[in-house]
Amino acid sequence: MTAKTLKIAKHFVDKYAHVWSWDDEYSITEKTLPCTVFVQKVLKTELGRKLTTLERSRINIILPLLTFQRLVREGDFRVSGVVYAIVKGGLGRQVPLSRAKPGHYCQFWINGKGHSCIVHHIEGDQMWYISSNKSTHGPGVGGPIQLKERRNKRIWLAELK
Repeated sequence: MTAKTLKIAKHFVDKYAHVWSWDDEYSITEKTLPCTVFVQKVLKTELGRKLTTLERSRINIILPLLTFQRLVREGDFRVSGVVYAIVKGGLGRQVPLSRAKPGHYCQFWINGKGHSCIVHHIEGDQMWYISSNKSTHGPGVGGPIQLKERRNKRIWLAELK
């Protein structure tokens, strides 16, 4: 499924890059496509159905603020967003970082800032990703990030069945 996932993500970049953008600030506007919405569009297309409310809330990591901040610091699986939605929903399985490959769904947190994406490519221990955020100026390719966890950095990967 990873090749299909990557193809769908690239299609959305081609389709939306000229329409959607990201403001200079981290604010949502009518032209902004947040990373979680981008990943939801890819997953919805790959599954061939609408996502449930529970799946969307897991991807969006809907939790009380104080609980959320503590869970991010602790690296709790519930803040793995799209990975949590895929695994807990029985749609696929978690993948260890050592087996990362293009097309895997990904959620990462670095110094308290999170991002949902699709793995674009891997070079050595560096990962580039497809998503929509400030650094990609809307839908596009971002990175690299090192595929190694540390105290303030957590990375989760998943693939569909």
